[in-house]
Amino acid sequence: CIRDRSSLIELLAGTGAWTVLEEPVMDNPYLSEVYANLSDYAFRNQAYYLGQRAKLHNAARRLRGPLIQERCISEDGEVFTPALRDHGAYDDNDLATLTTLYQSLLEQVPRPDLLLYLTAPFEVTLDRIRQRDRLGEEDLDIEFLRRIYNRYENWADTQAHVPLLRVDTAAYDYVNRPEDAAEIVRQVETLLTDALVVA
Repeated sequence: CIRDRSSLIELLAGTGAWTVLEEPVMDNPYLSEVYANLSDYAFRNQAYYLGQRAKLHNAARRLRGPLIQERCISEDGEVFTPALRDHGAYDDNDLATLTTLYQSLLEQVPRPDLLLYLTAPFEVTLDRIRQRDRLGEEDLDIEFLRRIYNRYENWADTQAHVPLLRVDTAAYDYVNRPEDAAEIVRQVETLLTDALVVA
């Protein structure tokens, strides 16, 4: 949920001199069309996102001090790109092309010190998507959303390149409960400290 993600970014940014790199959602020229016509726009949409994510990662390389990046390139390469193929939005050749692009970009961008994975039960996530009322998401296919959800869960369970903190946003109410907010900040600080020591 964008509220959960934005609220967590605000919470963490308020604990120190963090620079925040936000996702430029409204700059996407395909956003208003892609979900209504996946077969025409999904490939172009994913190529666009892979390029934009790589630009954000490389912008992070040039900045000094602690940084929060709202989205990472692995979400598109590991989650959305294969989920769209599974849903029939494009064929195996398109998937191979996007995967090659993703892997090439991944080799060039800096890796984060920590991944924060915000999750919740599928039905809770579905309600939050409906509530945020984002352009192009009015009539999203439930089967497609389930594919995305399952891909995210599998990615979080299997990725081993970067430390990952899973935050159940149905269990932790860091917006309204100060003790939950403090616990999330503590876990982030501990994992970042450990990651920097190992590095």
